[in-house]
Amino acid sequence: MNPKACLEHLPEPAKRNVLMWCPYSSVIALGKTCTTWREFIHVPNQNLLIKRIMVKFGDNSFRLQVGSSHTSGKLQNSDLLSVQYQQLARDCGVTYENFSYRRQKKTWIEGGDYQDLFVKDLKILRKLLGNSTLENFEVDCETLQSSTRGRELKNQFEGFLKTVTDIWGPQGIATKSLRMKFMNEHQAAKILSHTVPNTLERISFLPMDVAGISSGGNRLGLSVLSVLPQWKNAKFINLTNFLARSTMDPILYFESVLVHWLFFEPQHLRIAMEEFVSGRCLTKNFTILCKQIFTSIELNLSTLGEAVHVGKRYTWYYHTKSPGHVVELTLVESQKISLRMIRGEGIKHGANVIHFPFSSPHFFCFR
Repeated sequence: MNPKACLEHLPEPAKRNVLMWCPYSSVIALGKTCTTWREFIHVPNQNLLIKRIMVKFGDNSFRLQVGSSHTSGKLQNSDLLSVQYQQLARDCGVTYENFSYRRQKKTWIEGGDYQDLFVKDLKILRKLLGNSTLENFEVDCETLQSSTRGRELKNQFEGFLKTVTDIWGPQGIATKSLRMKFMNEHQAAKILSHTVPNTLERISFLPMDVAGISSGGNRLGLSVLSVLPQWKNAKFINLTNFLARSTMDPILYFESVLVHWLFFEPQHLRIAMEEFVSGRCLTKNFTILCKQIFTSIELNLSTLGEAVHVGKRYTWYYHTKSPGHVVELTLVESQKISLRMIRGEGIKHGANVIHFPFSSPHFFCFR
């Protein structure tokens, strides 16, 4: 099939780019997963079967990854395609890989610039998405080790984020899930604020250290993020490698919360329990993962009341001010603590429902 006939709705620069990069462009690669070219390269408002887009920042390299699905007969097939743009001296290398078929191709473009090529492809992909809503949009970053270029890389990463948001424009990124690595809260806010609030349901954030510059979990707050409408309208939050904060208010009002804490303070469990018991907390499932959690059976667990105990797992049930509901507190030594608001008939056989011992000065020992 002659691809030119299928590009009539695209501007001339986009046409030239698509034709130039066949078959290395992720747009072309994705197009080949559809039944015909015309099914894929169509009017911009056409709903395309693109499920996931990941953009990744590296030192002198960018990566664009696209996940899609297509129907073959009665079967629904999935494809994951990746294009890496890499600079070497004055030339640019482009590597195209289809993970479904384990195929990889690489070419070098003399005098090419990896950033320009990435931007061109992403613009085409954005145009072809139209008003489609993604299942997941991800911003990733390679582990960067150059301590002498730390601030330079940080600035380049911020420029990378600006490029991505500029390509999507004021309409914003329509996605159900946002996953992102970042060095500071303002970088995370740049992308989060550019998503469509009423579409975004799930947020996953991972602060990171880059080239000797720590993202500083102890300096990483949520004051900027938590006031955004995208944050307030989401239902699920996943925070990885965060240090404990003095306030938990910004994360107590999602339907489901999963926090990977580097260090955990017992006062945060007390705060969470106060919200659950009072009925003010809207969260149905609150889980804290932390390897530093350690229990002292002789001294501390007895103050929590009688537990259902199996191996390293302890489960308690506490009264709440919500009629017909109890709080299920589960502790797994050296792994996690979880709180769930459940109906009274859902408690384990033989368990007692008691009042949480807020007056007890010591109920957990954390090492």
